[in-house]
Amino acid sequence: MNRVFIVGACQESRTVANLLMEKNPLVDIEVLVERGRGEVGSSFHGLHVKGYAEVLAELPVTGSLVFADVDPTSRVASVGHMLAAREQQRAWPVKTVRATTAAIAASAKIGNGSIVFPGAVIMDGAEIGSYVMIGPGAIIGAEAKVSDFATLQAGSILGMKSYIGKGGICGLGAVVSSSRRVGAWSQVLDGFHVRKDLPPGKSS
Repeated sequence: MNRVFIVGACQESRTVANLLMEKNPLVDIEVLVERGRGEVGSSFHGLHVKGYAEVLAELPVTGSLVFADVDPTSRVASVGHMLAAREQQRAWPVKTVRATTAAIAASAKIGNGSIVFPGAVIMDGAEIGSYVMIGPGAIIGAEAKVSDFATLQAGSILGMKSYIGKGGICGLGAVVSSSRRVGAWSQVLDGFHVRKDLPPGKSS
């Protein structure tokens, strides 16, 4: 049986589980959480919380990982635990999850460990980094670039040749105009329209 550990206990985790079960109804799914963000032994939307991501280096490698926490900083921490496990020769494989209802251009590139939710549209030449979360109905314009660990929430829109820096967040229904840049670890608030570049570490 194929086993997948979803790292992060949030509503997005449940959606990821559904996407995985659509492709393989027999998949065995359990949840790992960052310490302080969930209780081991509990259940979350019917998913069993197996353990803490911090102990990945100690767990036997019995499946693959999906990083589903909506918070980019938590995904960074979880990936760090995975890399530490690999240094101890526990080479956890990582899954990239793409909804079958997402429209992804053949020329688009999607990095390792990223998640594309239902209804998302990724246009020609777009480049998506690793461990990125692209929410339901998000639209990524042609030749736009989304850096590692970024989060695009439901309904967000990136114009052609726009850029989202590492760990950047676009909130619900946020819009980034064509050729505009959102710096690393910056946040575009829900419904906000970015018409000028947003420097790193800033909020719109």
